[in-house]
Amino acid sequence: MAQTLNPSDEPPDLQRKLEHSSHLLESTAVPNEYPILSSEHGVYQVSSEQILAQPRLLEQAMQSVVGRNNVAGISKILPLYMRLPGHNPALAAYAQGILLMHKKEYAEAAGYFRQAGVDSHYAEAASLYLAASMAVNKQNYEARQILDDLKANASDNTIKEAVALYANSLEQRGKWQADLSASFIYDRNLNNAPDARSSGGFTFNEKIEDSGIRFQSNVARRIALPKGFYLQPYADIWGKYYKKARDFNDLNIQTAMVLGWSDRRYDLSVKPYAGKRFYGNRPYSHTVGSRFSLARRWQDYITTSVAFDHAQEKLSRKERRIYNNKNNEISFNLAGSDPNGGFGALIGVDIGRHYGTRDSEDRYQSRRMRLLWSQQLPAGFKGQLGLVKEKRKYGGGTLFTGIHHRRDQYTLLSGTLWNDKFEIAGLTPKLSWQRQKNQSNSILNTFSKQGVFVEIEKKF
Repeated sequence: MAQTLNPSDEPPDLQRKLEHSSHLLESTAVPNEYPILSSEHGVYQVSSEQILAQPRLLEQAMQSVVGRNNVAGISKILPLYMRLPGHNPALAAYAQGILLMHKKEYAEAAGYFRQAGVDSHYAEAASLYLAASMAVNKQNYEARQILDDLKANASDNTIKEAVALYANSLEQRGKWQADLSASFIYDRNLNNAPDARSSGGFTFNEKIEDSGIRFQSNVARRIALPKGFYLQPYADIWGKYYKKARDFNDLNIQTAMVLGWSDRRYDLSVKPYAGKRFYGNRPYSHTVGSRFSLARRWQDYITTSVAFDHAQEKLSRKERRIYNNKNNEISFNLAGSDPNGGFGALIGVDIGRHYGTRDSEDRYQSRRMRLLWSQQLPAGFKGQLGLVKEKRKYGGGTLFTGIHHRRDQYTLLSGTLWNDKFEIAGLTPKLSWQRQKNQSNSILNTFSKQGVFVEIEKKF
C-alpha cells in the first residue's frame, strides 16, 4: 500500500532534478539589455596637435560625436577634450558614461551620468541613460523612480518615448510569472518493483503499470527593493496522478519567500520554505527548510552557482515517525550558452546527507552528477539531452545485503524534442523519451523502466 512508503527507501526524483537543471540552463541565456546605444562608428582623421590648437573646433567635435552616440569618435576625442583647459565637466562625464555603457560597465556608467545630470543641458538625457544603466544592473527600484520623474517632467518627446519603453520593461519584470507543464505517461513499473521476481525463497511484488499525468506548476513575482534587494513570493506544485493505481498518487505543495540581492553579475539569496506532501491521497509529511544560493555570471553566456539546502521532514502518521529525517545538500553548477542561442550546456554536482532517522540503515550519503545539453536544430526544432547519476551509501544493510551496507546507483537518461512554432491552444507539445535504472547490492531495490511520453508546457 502507498502509506508504507519509507522516505529513506524511496528512489530520488531524478526527473525533477533534471527539470531544475533545465531552468538553470535557461537562466544563462544572454540577458536582454536596453538597446539605447545605436552608435555610429566614423572616426575623424584629425591629428591631436591640430585639434588641440583649435579649442572651439574640439568643443564642437565633442558635442557632435556625443549627440550622435558615435562611440568610436568619443573614444578618440574624449582624451583630447579632457586636456582642454576649461572643458565642460558635464559633457565629459556624459561621454564617459556612454563609453562605459558600450563596454557593459553599467555600475560605473551610472556614476558618470549622475555627474552629467547636474548640467541642465544634459539633465534629461543623462537621467534616461542613468535609469537604463541601473535597470540593466538590476537596480530596478531606483531606475523606476528616475523614469517616473522623467515621465512627469521631461520636455523632449524622444525622451518621453524612450521612458515609456523602459518603464514598460520594468513593469514586466515585476509581474507575476507562471509556468505550467504536464506529461501524459504510461508507467510500466510505478511501484519500482525489482526486476527479479524472487530470491532466496522470497517472492517480490509484481510490477504495477498504469497511465497517468505527471504535472508541475509554479508561480512567482519579483518585487524590487532599494539598492538591488528584492523579495520573491513563490509557490510550487508538482506530483503524479494515476488513472487506476490511486494509492500511488503523489502531490507536493511548497511555498517560499525569497529575500535576495542582485546586480548584473551576482545574485545572492536566501529562501525559507515550507511544504506539504500527500501520498495515496492522504497526508504523508510536511517539510520546512532553507536554501542559500549564490550565482555569478562571468560572461554574458557563462554562469556558475553554488547552493546549500537544509530541510526537515516529519511524517504525518504517528506510527511512521521513526522515519522523520533531516537533509543537507550542497550543489555546484556550471552553465553556459551560445551567445547566438544555438546551444547550451550544464554540468552540476550535488552532495547530500539524509540523517536524523531512528535506525542507521535508513540514513545515507549521496553523490549526484547532472549533465544537460540543449541544441537548436533545423526548421525551428529544439532538442535536449539529459543524464543524471546518483550514488547512495547507506548506514546499514538489508536482509539481502547481509553484513554489507546497502549501496545504490541510480541513472536517468532522457531526450526531448519540440518546436516553439507548434502550439495547441497556446500550449507547446514536447515529445520525450526516458530510461531509469537503479543498480543495488540489495536485489529488492534493483529495478529499471523506460517510456515515451508527451509533455505540454505553457509559460505566462
